[in-house]
Amino acid sequence: MRWYLDDPARGEAVEPLLRDAFDYGLEDRIIAEMARSRVAIAAVTGDVLAYSHAHAHPRAPGET
Repeated sequence: MRWYLDDPARGEAVEPLLRDAFDYGLEDRIIAEMARSRVAIAAVTGDVLAYSHAHAHPRAPGET
């Protein structure tokens, strides 16, 4: 990252070669739609879905 900040022109030359175009407008629309969907789901289920995953998060030595 430092090289990009030190020489933005070089970064601009390399960026098109990465073929990783980021569409900020699209990402914003996806996030807005996800937020609307959460509200719609909560209206049906009566609750807002909370994020969770199956991995434990031990908080003390020896916990699994």
